[in-house]
Amino acid sequence: ACAVETATGEVRWRADLPGEVRAAPLVVGQTAHLITRQGVWVRLNLATGDELGRQALRAEIAATPLRAGGAIIFGLGDGRLLFVDADGEKRAVWRARGRIRSTPLLGKEETVFVGDDAGWVTALLWHRGDWEWATTWYEHRQHYRQAASGYALAGDSTNNLPERRRHHEAALRLWLEYVPLKAARFAETLLDRPREEVAAVLENAATRLAPRQPWRAVDLLWRAADLYIAAGHPAEQNRCRDAITRLEPTPDIMAYWVTMPHFVAGQAGTVALAVRNRGHGPAQEVRVRLGGVLSDCLTFVLEPLLPGQEVELRANVVPTGSGVLRVETICRGERGHTTYGPPLERQIETAPSGQPVRIEGRVGILTVRYVAGTTPPNVRVEGSVEAVQYEPVYRQPK
Repeated sequence: ACAVETATGEVRWRADLPGEVRAAPLVVGQTAHLITRQGVWVRLNLATGDELGRQALRAEIAATPLRAGGAIIFGLGDGRLLFVDADGEKRAVWRARGRIRSTPLLGKEETVFVGDDAGWVTALLWHRGDWEWATTWYEHRQHYRQAASGYALAGDSTNNLPERRRHHEAALRLWLEYVPLKAARFAETLLDRPREEVAAVLENAATRLAPRQPWRAVDLLWRAADLYIAAGHPAEQNRCRDAITRLEPTPDIMAYWVTMPHFVAGQAGTVALAVRNRGHGPAQEVRVRLGGVLSDCLTFVLEPLLPGQEVELRANVVPTGSGVLRVETICRGERGHTTYGPPLERQIETAPSGQPVRIEGRVGILTVRYVAGTTPPNVRVEGSVEAVQYEPVYRQPK
């Protein structure tokens, strides 16, 4: 090692080291800290080059040491991150998942970022006299959203299933307590969880949201009920529906596609859609208008639709041009209030672009499927129809 005057290039002093040095020196005050590749830590007087001491760290070292949090930090080739005082006394040891071959980075608030050759980047922070994982530190500082995000990211980044589950549990715990809607959305992304566990998280989040956001709670409870019944837990499904009854005393109509075939101009195609009452109390009148962008084609009128009941409507339509097939739902409740559901739209590719769309109101047989054991809805069609047939199903419609 040698010290060179920056102004003149004159060598101030030279010193022999006990091995090859691959890492840059660290200067702290009047002491230069150098690490040999074989893991010998040498301290030199910056003014004279005299050796002040040496210590064997017993590991191959290629990373430059770093000073943070009142300690000197060494990244060792065996995966250890070593924190020592300037005089060599060990303060803490943190072990990475792989070998540390690059220099740690110092960020804000004494944050140390360290990468290893196993592909992990970890944030460590100095807190309460010790180095802690950043997510734990955020939790201490009551930055719960950042802490939960950190746990979720750590879980997603590992193939170790017990460790992944432990991190995800921590994320769900924090989000349920402080951001329950985020907990519900996160739980639905966990593909390795049983359906009943995901449903339990949704139900828990709905309970926390109910006092201030009952409409969001109802939506979560419906999703939880569907997961419970798919997992074979009818009692839990009934509990969710009872909670929906208490939160939502009005009808809530939802329509969604069951199937949408490829249309050919001039040929009849079957459109199947499901209509579901997700609220409490029967809907006195539900109108499902099936039409295009220029004019209505058909209107199905259902009277009544009971709470929790779902029916499936199948109709034949004959498109004569390209455009958008649009389905609108209109619900009239027992109190006379009218609500409009969000429209469903599907593009019809039957003719070159630029031609107007026109869907003829021709229906062959309209099939109404409903859950066996419930009252079938009365359906009439405003348009041309040959017949209406009812078909009970002995399972919960998807």
